[in-house]
Amino acid sequence: MANCIVAALLFICSQPGIGREAETKPLPTKEIVNNLAQQIVKNRLAITQLQLAIHGTVSESKKGVVKTRGYDCNYWLDGEKARWDFTWSGVVPAAGIRQIAAFNIEKDGYAFTGSSEADVANRFFLITQGKGPNAGKPTISKIDYRNLGLFNCGFGLLGKFDLATFLVGDQFRDAVLKKTEYQGKEALSLDWTRPNKVVSRVVFLPKNENEVVLVEDRDGDLIHSTKSEYEFFAKCGKYFPTKITHINKIKEVPFYTEEIHINVQAINEPISGGAFTFDGLGLPEGSLIMDYSNPDDPGRTFKKIVDGKAVDAKPNPPTDPKPKAQPIPIQGKPGGGLWNLAYIAAGVASLIVGLLALYIVRFRASKS
Repeated sequence: MANCIVAALLFICSQPGIGREAETKPLPTKEIVNNLAQQIVKNRLAITQLQLAIHGTVSESKKGVVKTRGYDCNYWLDGEKARWDFTWSGVVPAAGIRQIAAFNIEKDGYAFTGSSEADVANRFFLITQGKGPNAGKPTISKIDYRNLGLFNCGFGLLGKFDLATFLVGDQFRDAVLKKTEYQGKEALSLDWTRPNKVVSRVVFLPKNENEVVLVEDRDGDLIHSTKSEYEFFAKCGKYFPTKITHINKIKEVPFYTEEIHINVQAINEPISGGAFTFDGLGLPEGSLIMDYSNPDDPGRTFKKIVDGKAVDAKPNPPTDPKPKAQPIPIQGKPGGGLWNLAYIAAGVASLIVGLLALYIVRFRASKS
C-alpha cells in the first residue's frame, strides 16, 4: 500500500494539476521530495541562454531609523559563457562602484574580473586561462542566476548557492507535503523541522511547473522569508521570477526588506556575442587589461581601451608601474603551486563583499 501511495504522489507532483490523492495523503517520504526538487532543477537547467536586468532596493530598520539603498545588476548566460555586472546606487559609500565577473570571455577557457573602485582596480582587471587538467574551463564557479527564487536569501548571498543543492539533504525524513492554497491558487506546501529546530516551509505551484513561490524559515520569533512572483514567457515556454521580496522579521515586525525586480530580456534566445568581449564590457577609456590569452606567449600582453575598443597598449609592458587594471593569473603553470588560484578566488570574493555587507543578521537556518 505504501508503495502505491508513493507512486501516486510521484505522478501527482509531475503533473500540472493536483489530484485528490494529495488532499488525503501527506507526503512524508524523502523520495517524493527529491523527485519534486529534481524536476524543478531540471526545468531551470533547461535554460541555457539568459539575459536579465535586475534592480534591487534594500530597506533596513535599526532603532527606529530606516535606511534605504539600491543596486543594479546585468546578467548574461550563454551556455558556458556568463557575465555578472553589478553597480551600487543610492546613498551608500559604494554608490557608483561597478564590479564585474565574467567567464569564457573573449575566448573559451578565460575568466575576467574587474572593479571601478580605485583601490582595487590595480589588482582585479584580468583575463587568464585555466591550465592543467581543467584547461578550457573556468577554475572558479560562475554565478548562476537561474537559481533566482529557489533559496531563502537576498541577492547578496544568492551567488553562493548552486542549483544542484536545492532541497538536497536528509532533513526531509519528517517532512509533510500537502495540498494547500496560496494567494488564491492551488499549491503544494512542504513543511519540516530542521535538526537545529528551525521550522521550514516551501510552497510550490503545480500548474506553474511547480515553481517555488515561498521559502520560509522560523526560529522562535525570527522569521526569514523569500516570496517570488512569476511570469510565463510564451516564446520559450518557461516560467521565470520577475519579482522577489526577501524579508527578515522579529515578532512579525520587519527589520530588513529587499525587493528585487527582474527584467527578463531573453530566455533561450541568442545573446549578443559582444557581451563576452573586451569591447563589450564598456570599460572606462584608458583602462588597461593584462591579457594572458595567448598560450604561446609565456609573458603578458597589455590591452588598452581606446574609443571603446581594446587595442594593444604601447609600450608593452607600460612604463606606468601601477596600471589602471592589473591582473592576477587564475592559477600558475603546472607544478607551480596554488597561490595564484587563492589570490584570484580572493579577488572574486572581494567583488561581492559589498553585497554581503547587506546582511547584519545571519539566519541560523543557513547553517543547517
